[in-house]
Amino acid sequence: MKKVLNELEYCSIEFREGISFLEVCLQEEIDKFQLSNDIDLLAYTCEFYVMFKIGHTIADKFISILKEIDLDSDWLFDDPHNLYYLHKMGVGDSDNYKEAFEIYIKNEQRRSGYILCNQYNHVGPMRALVQYEHDSDYATLAIKYFINNYNREDWKNNSIGILTLFEYDYNKYKDLILAYIIDLKEVLQHYPYKNEEYASLYVIYVSFAVQAISCVCGNDDPFIKEAIEWIKENHYFEGYYGKRIVGESMLALISVGEGIKVPKEEIETLHLLHRQEIKKLENRISSNNPNGIVNYENRNISVLEEVLSRFHIFANQLKKRYNSRNTIQINDEYDVQDLLHSVIKMFYDDIRPEEWTPSYAGKSSRVDFLLKKEEIVIEVKKTRPSLGAKEIGDQLIIDISRYKVHPNCKILYCFVYDPDYLINNPVGLEADLSSVDNDFSVIVKVVPKGL
Repeated sequence: MKKVLNELEYCSIEFREGISFLEVCLQEEIDKFQLSNDIDLLAYTCEFYVMFKIGHTIADKFISILKEIDLDSDWLFDDPHNLYYLHKMGVGDSDNYKEAFEIYIKNEQRRSGYILCNQYNHVGPMRALVQYEHDSDYATLAIKYFINNYNREDWKNNSIGILTLFEYDYNKYKDLILAYIIDLKEVLQHYPYKNEEYASLYVIYVSFAVQAISCVCGNDDPFIKEAIEWIKENHYFEGYYGKRIVGESMLALISVGEGIKVPKEEIETLHLLHRQEIKKLENRISSNNPNGIVNYENRNISVLEEVLSRFHIFANQLKKRYNSRNTIQINDEYDVQDLLHSVIKMFYDDIRPEEWTPSYAGKSSRVDFLLKKEEIVIEVKKTRPSLGAKEIGDQLIIDISRYKVHPNCKILYCFVYDPDYLINNPVGLEADLSSVDNDFSVIVKVVPKGL
């Protein structure tokens, strides 16, 4: 809890005030529930999910209650998108959740793939379905229905649909997602969502739009900046139960970097695109491996993925030594290389630092690490004020060309350490430069991300 309070110091004023309000509001609802059991806590699912993302203990109380009660609720029929949040909070393994999932999503799905519900028509339950049963026929059918019945003007639902496609398979649907984003921004430019009379309703929809656009376009998009300022002014409202704050608006603030930089579920969020990339790589290698060539499993990619994803957490922890003893300071790429080399030695036997690459365009250079047995090369970059997204991208384009002719490089991991969040659109940089091929694949990973 102390850690949460310390990290809140670096969040925007509006975000800090929102968390303070939620602490009081949600505790009151838990107290009411424990007294009478008449309060439907599921009405506050999104707000509890916000607290879960920042690692607040009040979310743990909510989760404990949910694992013990029946989830047969009118709130879930009205808004089955809440099942998405519940699954992200770890409730998906409970029998109550599985039963609710069957009732409110799978039993409501038609042969066409359409899922009936009162709120966030089809897209809300579709997102929960993709989260819980990503590879099921139900999820595939739901995605297909959304694409085939896409309505450009239905911006209120399209934002959740875009987020779902992003989480389902960004690489496969990248062009479609970008087209939908363009539609979303064009429609919103002419839609009077700032109408004060309906502000408390529209702030929810605009918050979803911010999350969708920011995850694809980054935080510098003009619409993002304008919408965030409007959200800050309107995310409190007087409802039937008194003053409330819109949980979705808090998620929008987190998505543009105004919340805690490293939320509790960081690993899953930051792994999303790389898990999709690795899965595609696994399928490619498996289907093109009739002669027993080194396969995906033998490359131990999942271990390397975990190490790189948690590197920033490791580096921060290293600073917190007993009695303020001296520790290593990460000032440049060489410091990153030294630390990374020490960590991966625990998992890989044959690590060859500073191997020469073959000549390319009359020049040769060294690679940072070669995992000889796994045929993986790791290239390390660290951002600084003079080495931002453009400069990193230009360097990696040259590096990728060189590594293509390296005899022992089948997979190139480009690890970009960005501790000061100088890269505004890390997802875009990763997506633009990553690629999967039978003979040579590239995985670009920026850590951490200001999500």
